[in-house]
Amino acid sequence: MPFRRLRGPACALLVAAALSACGGGGAGSPAPEPNQPPPTNPPPTNPPPGNPAPRVLSFQADRSEVFVGGSVLLKAEFEGQYGRLDPEGSALQSGQSLRVGPLDREREFRLVVGSAGRQDAEAVLRVPVRFRDRYVNLPQPLHLSQHAALLADDGSVLLIGGSRGGGALSDRVDRYDPQSGSILPFGQLLSGRAAPVATRLPQGQILITGGFLSGADWRAAELLDERTGQSQPAGTMSTPRTDHAAAPLPGGRVLVAGGVVSYGGSAPAISATAEIWEPATRSFRRLATGLHSARTGHTMTVLANGKILIVGGHSDNPAAPLAELFDPATERFTPVESGLPLRSQHAALMGPDGRVLILGGELGGENPQPSASVLRFDPASGHFAELPPLRQPRSQVRGAMLPSGQVLLFGGQTAANSHAWSAERYDPAQGGQALADLAGERAGHSVTRLRSGRVLVVGGESLQGQFNATVQIYE
Repeated sequence: MPFRRLRGPACALLVAAALSACGGGGAGSPAPEPNQPPPTNPPPTNPPPGNPAPRVLSFQADRSEVFVGGSVLLKAEFEGQYGRLDPEGSALQSGQSLRVGPLDREREFRLVVGSAGRQDAEAVLRVPVRFRDRYVNLPQPLHLSQHAALLADDGSVLLIGGSRGGGALSDRVDRYDPQSGSILPFGQLLSGRAAPVATRLPQGQILITGGFLSGADWRAAELLDERTGQSQPAGTMSTPRTDHAAAPLPGGRVLVAGGVVSYGGSAPAISATAEIWEPATRSFRRLATGLHSARTGHTMTVLANGKILIVGGHSDNPAAPLAELFDPATERFTPVESGLPLRSQHAALMGPDGRVLILGGELGGENPQPSASVLRFDPASGHFAELPPLRQPRSQVRGAMLPSGQVLLFGGQTAANSHAWSAERYDPAQGGQALADLAGERAGHSVTRLRSGRVLVVGGESLQGQFNATVQIYE
């Protein structure tokens, strides 16, 4: 693969016999004082003998592009006393090959070559990384839907609770190991739960709130240790919540708001209440001021400035704004004026530039329909902008943000009576583009981007309620 040199001053690439005229040479004598004659025998300005001027002869990879999750063999030929590969920081000798990977995105490698008393020479090599647009199916089936999935610090994926058939909600915690490609039992919740909300905390803890519980107080929360699989009680919410949202706050706290609530035989209602989980006491503190409007099926996204963006949801308030912002400093919610209609069951993903994409969802009143609409929220301006649409309408869609700012979307509901086999890549500049189809319909599934850049797709159901037991890796 060709490389491009980064050129400093011209003297940086002179041959060893040349004089060093602009820095990088040995320690010369101080400049003469004004009106003083130069020294009779000035010290030589040449670098020490045997220190060649750094020069990159070649810097190349063993292939012109790499598939996501793959590796590349880099080889460098150069003149100089030492070489270093950045950003890895690995030392290199001339003629040495170094394998780097797995690669989850396009990478730029920088070769730095130096010699004592000489200015460094550099070369840059860019390695494109792309998807094959295919799936690898795991050999073991997994009947699972309405679960939570989180990427752990060790690169594994925890699959938490859900429905596994048999008339009972699951209390299992399974673990997908990307090294072995296997899914094995890892831990156990205190109660079976479907549609729980899982929030990652510092030190490998996961707060589990709400959802549908089997044989327990639906207000009960628990704290799962992602390193051991053990779960402990974590307090009781002020009210039971399903289809709510949660987001981490500074100091290990968690904001929990909205959802459908019912308690003590009361009829289900959409809630505007909000509370904060305090890690020091493992208890919930209900906020005096809740959401501006009651919401269920909404999303929460932590912005770079620390505020929480709450978007969409069904509401019993016909004038409910599309979004609100929660400020952890004041613990208050402020509506975001946009003039845009509510949507629910959408995907909300923050891009590498800090802006948030709102993809698909359900629009409408009594008979909501999946939408192909895409919005982008800019925290700097506080405004939403409409972007090119998805390739097809999707609600209950699950997606993964790529380092490029594009999004991979899988499954969901494409019409009131249709669950999707399809997948697409969404580009904010161009809209949706088709990807290879999934192995069957999926809604109620999970999508997790792995450290390798591949994407794990687990579980879900068909429109008729049949489990899709094929676990797939998109690569």
